[in-house]
Amino acid sequence: MIAFNELRMRLAGRLHAADIGELCRMAEGDGGNGMKTALFSLAGDGDRRVASNALWVFSRFRAPERRWLQARQEELVDMAIAAPDVTSRRLVLTLLEHQTFAAADIRTDFLDVCLGRMLSDDEPVSIRSLSMKLAYRMCCHYPELLEELRMSIAMIDAAAAGSAGLRSCRRNVLRQMEKAGKGRG
Repeated sequence: MIAFNELRMRLAGRLHAADIGELCRMAEGDGGNGMKTALFSLAGDGDRRVASNALWVFSRFRAPERRWLQARQEELVDMAIAAPDVTSRRLVLTLLEHQTFAAADIRTDFLDVCLGRMLSDDEPVSIRSLSMKLAYRMCCHYPELLEELRMSIAMIDAAAAGSAGLRSCRRNVLRQMEKAGKGRG
């Protein structure tokens, strides 16, 4: 395993996809989870580059390795709410998109943040789309929340949604909501 200070120094530099892949393989091969724990600690680092590079490593984890992150969902949600920059915010939301959200574990503060971000013209399309998807994943447990989400999505006019990516996400989430509604009725 790589030492914590050495890992931090490496994450503080400019990394390429091959570097991230190597760090990912090292973390995935870490039976004792020491490197994953160190990376997770560094994902909350005050240095923006260190934090975003650590999150980038996690974003490249294969599905079986993502289970390790599921147990840290609360901390990831805290990071998503407080992420100071767009890159870290996008990466944390991407990690959360791969997780399950149990009905009993829905955090209303995070749901409110997602609803706000998906409607915000100040946010990039990636953040708006990920926020919409996550809001749906949280709301799908509760019909009354689904209706609130539907009204919020309606505020994003399909024609004025700006980008093809946001229109596509909007259309897909509405389709999922319709499909889920038919399953209940």
